[in-house]
Amino acid sequence: MHGRYSVEKTLKDVVSDSSYDLPASVADWDDGRVVGWIGLFHWCLQAHQLVSGFPLIMKDSSVEKLVEFEQPVILLPFKMIGLDVQFEDIYPENRFLSTKYFKVPEQNTLESYANYRSFVTTLPVYADEYSFPFEKLETVLDGNATPRRIHCFHLIGSRA
Repeated sequence: MHGRYSVEKTLKDVVSDSSYDLPASVADWDDGRVVGWIGLFHWCLQAHQLVSGFPLIMKDSSVEKLVEFEQPVILLPFKMIGLDVQFEDIYPENRFLSTKYFKVPEQNTLESYANYRSFVTTLPVYADEYSFPFEKLETVLDGNATPRRIHCFHLIGSRA
């Protein structure tokens, strides 16, 4: 062996080599290539070695490349993050990581996913009401409006 390869360089080479590409849509989950990519994903997730361009299989069986590490773009199945599954229908299926990745529970800790901003591991919970002191309200207003004492704002809708 004449040269040395880092793990990152090796992964980047594998991800960029079209001979390893997954099909645009996965039909056979037992295909060796599919099983291999899922296994490699688990290893990369645990070792903090995910690289740009890594292929991920989504809920609708489409394959998406992970290219954005700073923006939350991939949702974890709601069951995995403790949310009611019925609300998954609000989001497109090609935004959810396939449940096939979660067949081995010990390889799928939320902490591992939380190491990457790409994965949405929690959803914000909004309160119907929020109160804050009058002085704070003054800092929120742009100065054109006259602040009055307000005890409660309805952030999300209002109850009739």
